[in-house]
Amino acid sequence: MKRLTSLAKLSLGLSLIIGMVGCGKLDTPLSAGGSAGVGITTTTIPVVFSVDVGTSWESGTGTNSTVSPWGTCSISTTDSTKTCPTISIPEGQLYYSNLVINASVTNKAECAVFAFAPYYYQMSNQANFFPSFPLFAYSAFTALDCSAIPTPIGCFAGPATKIVPSFPTNTWVYYLPSTDPVLNWSIDSANKVRQDQNLDPGNRWTTNDLLTKTSSYYDVQGNMVYVSNSMQDYSFQCRDTFGDIKHSMTLTLAVDRGVTYQNSNWQTQLLGSTTTTTVTTIPVGTTTTTTTTSSTLPKFEVSFSTSWQDDPSTTLTEATGGPCVFSSTDVSPKSCTGLSVPEAALYSGKLTIKAKINDKINCSIFKFMPYYYQMS
Repeated sequence: MKRLTSLAKLSLGLSLIIGMVGCGKLDTPLSAGGSAGVGITTTTIPVVFSVDVGTSWESGTGTNSTVSPWGTCSISTTDSTKTCPTISIPEGQLYYSNLVINASVTNKAECAVFAFAPYYYQMSNQANFFPSFPLFAYSAFTALDCSAIPTPIGCFAGPATKIVPSFPTNTWVYYLPSTDPVLNWSIDSANKVRQDQNLDPGNRWTTNDLLTKTSSYYDVQGNMVYVSNSMQDYSFQCRDTFGDIKHSMTLTLAVDRGVTYQNSNWQTQLLGSTTTTTVTTIPVGTTTTTTTTSSTLPKFEVSFSTSWQDDPSTTLTEATGGPCVFSSTDVSPKSCTGLSVPEAALYSGKLTIKAKINDKINCSIFKFMPYYYQMS
């Protein structure tokens, strides 16, 4: 196969400059006949290919539809193998964003064939596996036989299941830089996978920072969710016309949970995260000044109101006891009680719910779970 889809073009020109440049005044005057300048040698090592990683909000419009860059890694002609520094992405943004990976081959002489192995892992090798995760009732889905050969694709998770044709028979895709020097892949968000596939592995859908890949893992109900030694990292290769590997790169993506929590890896996402406390020690004899900026506005507020359904021109009547306000001093979770609407107005009227977010710094993602109940 040549390419999976028609890939958008993105021009990436990167070069790696090695050298040191000093600026300053000579401490000792030059003697007669001395050189008036210092020779500086700059060596340029050609880059063979580079990979950059970004995200775009799954339902973003306008500025929210742009790609947020999180990291880049390149490999030069002197590198045969390279393990890139881990690229971390904020947890919530990753979960609700498409992962965008771009690759640019800038030295075609060193890369006749470019190959990409997207990350994946096997969730189970058991004969009675429900790929729905604890989010859904197991009885609502048909079990898969993950002990069978060939193994059903539903026994696996990760971008490779979407990118690679005939997965898991094939686990790599290849391209010809002579015609496709710039490549990109857009991977559905974990939230979209949850909705489309009834599969909810969380950010493990795209992060491959599992510390102990040689052990199997189970959920709290005893169902296997990871098969030992089954994880394939994000891998990129340049091969020559004989098929020999000339340059290879391995990439690791991780979740950044911010300052409140430790940066949880794949393993702690599965087994539960822990909080950490940061202690700052001030040396004796020094002083420090802390400036705190506060706002009188609540972080967010929610109002409930009704209007007669047959007369849209009528004004909204707000529920008694509202709105429900989450202030800067409130502790999550907060319960709002005492809101009431006249019975007739509720029965014959339209219920309107409005949410206003004032603190966009601490609320970059706002979630709403409407009320429901199961009748039988």
